[in-house]
Amino acid sequence: MYKYVQIDETEVAKVDENGNIIYQYGVPVIDYTYMGVSMWIPLAKYLPNIISICLSIVFLLADCICLIIFARPYLAINYGKLQEEFAGIKDNKEKRKQQKLSNKMQRLSDEYLKTQDELNKLNGEGKSE
Repeated sequence: MYKYVQIDETEVAKVDENGNIIYQYGVPVIDYTYMGVSMWIPLAKYLPNIISICLSIVFLLADCICLIIFARPYLAINYGKLQEEFAGIKDNKEKRKQQKLSNKMQRLSDEYLKTQDELNKLNGEGKSE
């Protein structure tokens, strides 16, 4: 047998023979045990919090999906620019190495031409005598 008990002016509860609350506010309640103490928690009391948490999770997931969809091309463009910049840095290093080598080659070739001119002068002076 169930009976209805007036808790206060606005609350009515349906109670079973052992005094356990079955319905409160007309909404089923959950038997919640914490640290061995059994408590009856009305579902209606926490329903707005549960709904808001669920909606927050849904909107967070939607934001993540939108970021992935709409930001991926932008990130790909920036990633491409970064790759170009890094490639440019590598190219600059290679260019510097090549420039050093070409400067060295130019110097050696200039020295070779000088020594060749000096040899020609010496040989020319030697022939004229």
